[in-house]
Amino acid sequence: MKTNMETRKPRVLNFLSPEMEQQVVSFSEHMSVDKGVVLLEPGDRMDQVLFLVKGKVALYRTSATGRRHLMYTLNGACGCGLSMISAMLNRESVITAVVEEPAELFSLPVSQFSKFMQSNPDWTTFVLNIVEKQWIESLEMFDQVAFNSLEVRLTSYFQNYIAHNVGLENASTVNKPHSQIANDLNASREAVSRVLKKMEQKGQLQLRHGAVELLMFH
Repeated sequence: MKTNMETRKPRVLNFLSPEMEQQVVSFSEHMSVDKGVVLLEPGDRMDQVLFLVKGKVALYRTSATGRRHLMYTLNGACGCGLSMISAMLNRESVITAVVEEPAELFSLPVSQFSKFMQSNPDWTTFVLNIVEKQWIESLEMFDQVAFNSLEVRLTSYFQNYIAHNVGLENASTVNKPHSQIANDLNASREAVSRVLKKMEQKGQLQLRHGAVELLMFH
């Protein structure tokens, strides 16, 4: 006879309660998305609410000139507060969402999500909490840009990268070109390249083609 532990299915959306998770899994389409895929662009109609199971998705604001400014990133199992709010208010997307690492997610129709919100007060609490959390992350990104030097911002950026990839092979190698790092930091590529070169001269990192090997945390 199997025990409850043996028959219990593994959680895939452990940021939700078991009941809420079951609702999402039952009514959603499960998707696997490759790196580089654009999930949302400004002007897209929000007819789905996305729940990330694993992977990494970056959310950007795009300027009139086409330059992207990083707002925050979704890492591992989590939901996107902005997509939920836009969907509930029947608003078009005002962000660009790009898959930075191969991702798995559940795509839930807005009509079903609205029913969940009406029938279960826990959904309202969840949405407000996640919007607050991601708003704070956006403010922290603003603080970095407004108040810190580029070298301090790069160091913080690399610290966050290590924290999100701890335990993975080659976690100390950032496989991104200077231009992408610059986009993530809302800075010019020339300025980022100049500061990275100075940090390399200090022995804090080693520059490679399309990658940065971090030495400062060894």
